[in-house]
Amino acid sequence: MTNSPNLSAGGQDAIDKLTEKFQADLLQEADRFESAARASGAAQEITAQHLHQADLVIRQALLPRKRKKADIFLALGSPGGAAVAGYACSNLDKGWGPIAVVIATVITLGCEAIRFVRGQ
Repeated sequence: MTNSPNLSAGGQDAIDKLTEKFQADLLQEADRFESAARASGAAQEITAQHLHQADLVIRQALLPRKRKKADIFLALGSPGGAAVAGYACSNLDKGWGPIAVVIATVITLGCEAIRFVRGQ
């Protein structure tokens, strides 16, 4: 398929096999999209749009996952809440100390619980 002067014979064989595998995976995924979009009784026809959708699905696994703002907040909220709780613990003799400890502890545990449930 691809003839590059930089590929060895083994490299050429490997790229040909991988290209064939990608083509088979692409067609299988495009067939899934086509089956979902096909009206009952219509003839099967895989279009360029089906192939493009399949390509995006297959390549999605290769892209790095973007962190959402909520994920960043949860990652920073837990240590931030723990730091506030620690500072408030040293001020338990003041009126705001116990309240701040409870609020900071709830924030810390809440952030960690949400992260745990999400599998982060």
